[in-house]
Amino acid sequence: MDFITGMFGGGILVASLGFLFRNLITHYLTKDKEHHKAKIQSDYKVASDRRSESYKVESEKLNVLWDKVISVSSICGSYDGDTRELEKVVSSLEEFVEKYEIYFDEDIRITVREFIEISDPDLFNNSYIAKMVEEKNNICIAIRSRLLME
Repeated sequence: MDFITGMFGGGILVASLGFLFRNLITHYLTKDKEHHKAKIQSDYKVASDRRSESYKVESEKLNVLWDKVISVSSICGSYDGDTRELEKVVSSLEEFVEKYEIYFDEDIRITVREFIEISDPDLFNNSYIAKMVEEKNNICIAIRSRLLME
């Protein structure tokens, strides 16, 4: 009888220890899971905020770029042979693109560079007007598609 009581008591002790051990492991795993979940949510929020800020800055730069392209285009449209004003706005556009090129994707950079090349006053004549309008439209499409991507 003592043997059976001892076995029964030992069984209850082992079962109790197993139950406590299992609950302890479950508790730590749940706690660890919640910690990782909170960290992932925090990291996502930080990344989302950075993307949002980056998109805002990129949008501002693209709007300024578009204004500069329109300035060059309008001066070319009313070109009277005086190259000083055209050189000034083309130079301003070129400097802007070089300074902020990290905000523009490759398509926009290539299209703007082509636009700048054909805006050279030494090469400017009526045959370039059609090419400039085409390049201006390409820049517009590239900027719009970039803004709509985000």
